[in-house]
Amino acid sequence: SAAAGQLKFLTFEPDRAGFNNVRLAFELAVVLAQAMGRTLVIPPKSTLWNMPGKDVCIPDFFEFDLRGLPVVSFESFLRQEALAGKLYDQNGKATYPPDNRTNWDGRIGIYGEDDKRLWTWMRSTSTILDWTPECVVLFSSDTALNVLPSILNGILREGEQEGGPEDLK
Repeated sequence: SAAAGQLKFLTFEPDRAGFNNVRLAFELAVVLAQAMGRTLVIPPKSTLWNMPGKDVCIPDFFEFDLRGLPVVSFESFLRQEALAGKLYDQNGKATYPPDNRTNWDGRIGIYGEDDKRLWTWMRSTSTILDWTPECVVLFSSDTALNVLPSILNGILREGEQEGGPEDLK
C-alpha cells in the first residue's frame, strides 16, 4: 500500500474497439477512481477501429466536470511517477517506460508494436486483480461513495487469504 500522503492512481487500458466501449470503460474508471480516492490517469490519444487515421481521447469528445476528481494526463503521470522511479515491477524494482518515452499520443492504436510495448510495461507495474464475478452489485448514488471502498477491501481481504493483493487504501 502507499505511504501516508502519497498519491495513488487509477490507470486504465482502453480497448481499440468502438467509441462506446471506450466511453463505458472511461465511465467505470471515473466511478472507481472516485470511490477509491485515486487520481484518474487519462490514457494517451489512440486510434479507434471505427475512426481510422484519427487519434482521439475521451476529453476530445466531452467537456466534463468530474466533481473534484483529480485527473492527470498519461504523459504527466509518466513524467511525475515513472521517470522519477516511483513505479515498480512485480519484484519491487523501479521500472521505466519503454525508451523512457512519456508522450505516447498517436503512437498506439489498433494493437501496433508500440501499443504492445506500452501496455505490457504498464501491466508489469500494476496490481491486476483476477476477477471472475459471480454476481453484480448495484449501489445507490448516495451510498456508493461511502460503502464501495469497504466492500472492495472486504473482497480483497478474502483474496489475501489466498495470497492476493493488499487493501485499497
